[in-house]
Amino acid sequence: MKIVKDPRFLHWFLQEEIYSIASKEEGEASEETPPKEYKLLLLTYQEGEENPFSKDEQAFLHKVLKAVSIDREEVLAYNLAYAPQIQSWKNRKHIPAPYVLALGNTRLSALPQEFYQLQAFENAQIVQAHSLAEIEADREKKKKLWTILQKMFIKN
Repeated sequence: MKIVKDPRFLHWFLQEEIYSIASKEEGEASEETPPKEYKLLLLTYQEGEENPFSKDEQAFLHKVLKAVSIDREEVLAYNLAYAPQIQSWKNRKHIPAPYVLALGNTRLSALPQEFYQLQAFENAQIVQAHSLAEIEADREKKKKLWTILQKMFIKN
């Protein structure tokens, strides 16, 4: 799983050009590598932590992902505490995964109001869930998470 604290990933959320740095001489063709596509984008908001998940939460997350046959390298985790200017995903044209799991209070206004409900948004399906710590501590929340993950990743 890749934990993102790097502002280079803001282009997935913002369309407006904030700044531009020319890296090639004018007229030279640009050969950018397309961004990697992931199976799941995890969103969370945790101030003061490079990795927003504790060791226990990481272990729990690993078990959950393994249960739906998702490898850690197929998951991009993004801590929104390092991008406070992102308030919504309106007009977002490309999300780097077909599914987005927002954990806890991410402070994004475009998320579903109800927890554990798939919501279509542009090229992805978004689910709002409780924080990993809350889910791990509550059997009913675990069941709800498992049910929605089955819908997302285990097609019957």
